[in-house]
Amino acid sequence: MAVMQMPLQSATKPYLMYSASYLRFFGAIVRIVFHANVQYNFIDDVNTHRR
Repeated sequence: MAVMQMPLQSATKPYLMYSASYLRFFGAIVRIVFHANVQYNFIDDVNTHRR
């Protein structure tokens, strides 16, 4: 049992680290895009109210 678990653990560990870093990267992109979109919409609303 221990011999079977060892290669599985060594195979899943880098995958988990990779997926965690990928999720963090994806979350940062989503946050940046969402923040920029909110700011753009706010500026657009201000411009339409001014007109």
